[in-house]
Amino acid sequence: MSENNSNNNVQEIDFGPYLLENFMRYADSVVTDRALPDIRDGLKPVQRRILYDMYLLGLHPNSQYKKSARTVGDVLGKFHPHGDQSVYDALVNMAQDFNKKYPLINGHGNMGSIDGDTSAAMRYTEAKLSTIGELMLQDINMDTVEMTSNYDETELEPKILPTLFPQLLANGTSGIAVSVSTSFAPHKVSDIYKALDVILENLINGEETSIEDLIEIVKAPDFPTGGVIVNAKELPDIYKTGKGRVLIRSKYEIEENNGRYSIVITEIPYKVNKAKMVTQIDDLRKTSLSEIKEVRDESDKNGIRVVIELKKNVNYEYVVKVLLKKTLMQSSYPIEHNCLYNGKPYQNVDLKFLLEGFLLHVAEVIRRKTNYQAKVASDRLEIVNAILVVLDNLDTTINIIRSSKTDSVAVNSLINVLKLNDRQAKAIVNMRFSSLTQSSADKYKDEQAKLQNKLNEYCSILKEQRALLKQTRLCLSEVASLFNKEQRLTQIEEDTTPSNSINKRDLVKDEPIIVTFTTNGIIKSVREKEYKLQGRGGTGSQAVKLQENDTIRNILKLNTTDDLLFFTNTGFCYTLPAYIIPISNKNNAGRYIKNFISFTNDESIVNVLPLTKEDKDKQIFIVTKLGTIKQMTAETARSKRGNRSRVAVLKENDAIASVLFINTNDEVMMFSKKGLATRIKTDKVRAMGKIAAGVKGMKLSDNDIITSAIIVNNDKKILLLSANGYAKQCEFANFTTVNRGAKGVKACKLNNDDYIAAVASVQNNDDIFIMTKNNKMVRIASETISCIGRAGRGVRAIKLNNDVVIGIAVTQRLEDDIKNDE
Repeated sequence: MSENNSNNNVQEIDFGPYLLENFMRYADSVVTDRALPDIRDGLKPVQRRILYDMYLLGLHPNSQYKKSARTVGDVLGKFHPHGDQSVYDALVNMAQDFNKKYPLINGHGNMGSIDGDTSAAMRYTEAKLSTIGELMLQDINMDTVEMTSNYDETELEPKILPTLFPQLLANGTSGIAVSVSTSFAPHKVSDIYKALDVILENLINGEETSIEDLIEIVKAPDFPTGGVIVNAKELPDIYKTGKGRVLIRSKYEIEENNGRYSIVITEIPYKVNKAKMVTQIDDLRKTSLSEIKEVRDESDKNGIRVVIELKKNVNYEYVVKVLLKKTLMQSSYPIEHNCLYNGKPYQNVDLKFLLEGFLLHVAEVIRRKTNYQAKVASDRLEIVNAILVVLDNLDTTINIIRSSKTDSVAVNSLINVLKLNDRQAKAIVNMRFSSLTQSSADKYKDEQAKLQNKLNEYCSILKEQRALLKQTRLCLSEVASLFNKEQRLTQIEEDTTPSNSINKRDLVKDEPIIVTFTTNGIIKSVREKEYKLQGRGGTGSQAVKLQENDTIRNILKLNTTDDLLFFTNTGFCYTLPAYIIPISNKNNAGRYIKNFISFTNDESIVNVLPLTKEDKDKQIFIVTKLGTIKQMTAETARSKRGNRSRVAVLKENDAIASVLFINTNDEVMMFSKKGLATRIKTDKVRAMGKIAAGVKGMKLSDNDIITSAIIVNNDKKILLLSANGYAKQCEFANFTTVNRGAKGVKACKLNNDDYIAAVASVQNNDDIFIMTKNNKMVRIASETISCIGRAGRGVRAIKLNNDVVIGIAVTQRLEDDIKNDE
């Protein structure tokens, strides 16, 4: 029977809606009672309760410290029945000057550090309110805010603090709840007060304040740890949308000592763990950043000082770029302006909404304070008026009190005879008669006048909105004056440059390299110093490991931060950053160019040109095999990685023979396979667009084509290299300038089976790389090649065994290579 009754009491419910209802109640509680700050005082409940409890305990700035455990225990017992560690953590956070720009609590003892060290136990540390913390509670005893019962209804606590300090924007805060998070950055509070003053002034004058006006004043956050904001251009959008990120860079200095540089970090980004940052830098030193010799943390009570000592002859700019990219030396702080307004969560609110929300709170605090002051003044005026009535009827008053057997009889008699009210009559009865003298009448009359004036002023503020706004502005200006001498801690970079948004190219070590390119499309990058200087007639060293039937086609000298321009047979150009090509040893195999660039099926590469920093403002001069020439800007020819750019529209059976970077007054010499040359002025050729066909540059005989073109430089000499390995130098002055389209003159004597393989301009102390079809490369000094006339054949530059020369490249001599050879 009892079993049946038990079964009848079981109620089946759908668990889904039940879970949803209770979870939503839990989520709302977490959002409103724990995670999100209130727009008015910028505090979460636990912070508000800690400050109020310290106020009740009398822990003012000028008082003695008390153990943190005492405060934590009092807060737990009265207002916040949660874990003691959460309360202590909140107390410590409000005392840390590296977390709060304006600490609300003065801490005594180990309150943690910027290295991530935790604070000492609460039984060891002490705390009291700071000046700012006390300012948050100013006038709380004047009915300025609504009070509510605590959790067990034994105490009253404020729903909000009556602060005139804009805590939310001044100190910032962060938190996370169910499906919502918040993150406010700290600011220079004097700027916040200026913005508030502008809003109030416009309200008083009946004008509207735009958010642009406010952003002009509150330009950027100001973090307690300093640093440099490097994305200043993004900040206006952040203040308008209430969402984004602030990019903060460490402040550092470069120190030099005996030719060795050190990077000294003096300020770090907000919320960054300094010890973790130092560890990251040291890990890079051990793994990939060998330029760093040592990392030392020399920070002390006077400030941060992290010294990154570099090895000799190291490019510190490169090291800084790597550190900014790969360590916490540069970090971002998220902005999510989510807060409580009228007890409800608001998401992504803008700067104007935040300032106006705070102003509404301040105005309400001023109104309630004024109302309280008016009541106090009114009550006192009522008593003063009664005293003056009594002074005018002093004898009557004395007789009434003397003749009355009890106080209640005296009160009733005063009410009936002098027409006083109950409160006034009781006050007179309780007064000392010594104060009721005719000599004190003037004093009470002065007090009456002052009270009446104050009461009129209070009534004006309570009745007129304009007067309330003026009083609010006056009160805020008084608080703002406390921060007049405040200095900005975080520097702002007004102009965001590419260096601020670091990309892969910024992390590349700028060093000279030799890039080789083969006929089968194999490309390889090798550090230039791997090729040692040899004497004339040397047999050469293995340049690159090649596949069968493959030969070296191009050898180019450039830096890792430069670009390579690939010109194809169909008149297109592809741009490839040099750092994309992995650097390897000279004997290692390279990689197929198609790993980096996607060519069409009908395209083949006919020329590769290094686009260095020095060449970016120059013109490009294009020469085709059939003698057509064309001029265009380098920027016009350049393409984005992976996208091709047309540089020439070619006739049938034509192809690009050479591409040069030229200046306005340059002259160009073109050399044909049969040893003829033509010298023309480039200013006779106008700049053209991508699809222009070009004009005639050199008249060619049958079966002759252009093989090379160089820029005339009278400070240098012409180096001609034949397929059979003969080389000579000759002066540019041996060739006269002619009009474009002219037939060439003889530039070199050739055997019947020989032809011009390559031409270059050289000077003393240049090194010449000579490449052969059978994968040989020799490096010789330019001084070893004789300078002779146009008719000479030259000297043997390289010994060939069933091999032919296919190309040359010229570089400035490296001192390290000379020493290695010696």
